[in-house]
Order: sequence, then structure tokens, then C-alpha cells
Amino acid sequence: DNEKTIDPQSIIHSLSIGDDATLIFKDKTNGIENELTVTNNSVYRMSAKSQLFFTHRIERDSISEDSFSRYSITLRAINRNNTRSTIILGDSNVKHIKFGKGRNTFGDAMPGAKKTAYHIHDINPSDCIGYCNAVLHVGINDLKDYSKGRREDDPAPDDIHSHFKNLTAKIEEIQTLTPHTRIHLSPVLPTGISHLNHRAISLNNMLCDYVLNVNPKIRFLDFWDFVGQDGLLHSDFRCYNNPRDPIHLGRGGILKLAGKFRESVLTPRTDNRSYNSVLSSSGVQPPPLEEVTQKEVQNRTLL
Repeated sequence: DNEKTIDPQSIIHSLSIGDDATLIFKDKTNGIENELTVTNNSVYRMSAKSQLFFTHRIERDSISEDSFSRYSITLRAINRNNTRSTIILGDSNVKHIKFGKGRNTFGDAMPGAKKTAYHIHDINPSDCIGYCNAVLHVGINDLKDYSKGRREDDPAPDDIHSHFKNLTAKIEEIQTLTPHTRIHLSPVLPTGISHLNHRAISLNNMLCDYVLNVNPKIRFLDFWDFVGQDGLLHSDFRCYNNPRDPIHLGRGGILKLAGKFRESVLTPRTDNRSYNSVLSSSGVQPPPLEEVTQKEVQNRTLL
């Protein structure tokens, strides 16, 4: 029942016809077993995600091999497009990205769901269970000097190494919990704030090195299109409704980001490049680390 074509959000129904039997559910983590007696014309159901936590079998001692007669009819929600099922865990820049049918959605070719994760600590690995792909787009709020929702025990915004450790720990927890889920890691996008970009560059380079040399099963998304000639977020992708907003994407940026997600899931690549190498290959140099301007201070108070 753990085929990749099963809808990860679906319920599996099983109809039992014939003689009674004892069904055993065994917890994979602690080995504890629970019994369920299935009678004639009874129905039991399981979530698709339950396959990762439990095994189930018919107890042989509960049946008589000479006279036992039982049939089981199982109903599953299956679609070949579910082999590309995707869960997106991300911040406010992904809230307008849509699954489903219609204009400006991923369509039938990429079914899935979306969960909000404004900070690294908001990533819930269990949300990824049952999905073939998990896209992580988190990090910018952890690097900001002020961010609503930050916890007291969160690392300081400029403690890049701790943010890296926390994010890679989440990644490895996902891989342990649901090893068949492929992780697509989105780098922290450039912003309109120079000192924030330097933090993003440092984190992205550490993540890229981690993907290349430690955990190559992860796909590291390419995002050079978002970088302008000044090394900041390209003006074409900034928020039109609020020109003073240096972080949030406008409609064009959201469509571009969704396209990056779709490209990675449907046409996966193997090349992984760091923020600095992207800038260098495009002839752009990171902006110099300088004093935070009064304008930047004002911008940060808006976020």
C-alpha cells in the first residue's frame, strides 16, 4: 500500500468479506502490536501516511487453513501524477503559489500541498510524509534583524553557522522519517538590503557545500535570475505594491519562483551552484558590507 502513485492525503479503505480474522498492526518505532478483529462485511480504513509508521498482517493463529474463506477488497486513490506529489514548506514568498487546476497553478502534473514555515524552527518533518518531493524555502526571516515569530532560543540573526546546523538537522530528520521523499532546497533569495544579502550569501554557500560534499541526494535550486546587476534582488521581481519592501516578491517574482520549483520537480538537474558562483558567472559582485543606512532601518521596520 505504499506505492508512489497513491494520493498522500488520501484514505485507504479495505472491505473484509467472509470469515472473521485478526488483523495485527505493529508500530515500526517501538514494536508494539495492536489487534483488530475484522468481521464479514466490515470496513477498516488507514491513512496513506500510516504505511510509514505501521505494518499490518493477518494473524495466522486466528484462521483455520482447512475451512477459512475470506476476501479483502482494498480501495485506494491512485494517480500516476502522484509520483510527482510535492509539499512546499516556505515563508510568505510562497503563500501565493497555488496547487490544483486553473491558471497560475501547478496543474495536474504536479499535485501537492503547501505548509507555512516562516522560520527554520517552523519546519515540521512529518508534513513531508507520503510526498515524493519536499521543497524547502525557508531562511530569510531567521537572518533578519527583526522577525515576528522568532523564539528566544533561536540563534542571533548573524549566527549563520547555527542557522545552517538547524536547517540541515531538519533536512536530515525529513530524510530519516521519509527516505523516499526527494528534498529540493531553495537558497535564500537576494533582497534589497546589502547587509542581509551578505548573511544570505554565507548561508547559501554553506548549504551548497553541504549538498555537494555531504548530502548529494538534495537538489539545490538555481536562482541566478533573481539577482540584479547590483547584486541585490532584481527590480523586475520586487513587490510592486510597496516599492519600499526590499524582501517580498511581486507577481513576476512569485511566478518565477514557482517556475523554479516546477522545473526542479519535473525536470531535475544535478548541477548545484552557490550564491557567490552565481554572481561571479553572471559578472555581478556582491555589494560591499557597509553601515546599515537609515533607509534600510526604515525598510526593516515595515516587515
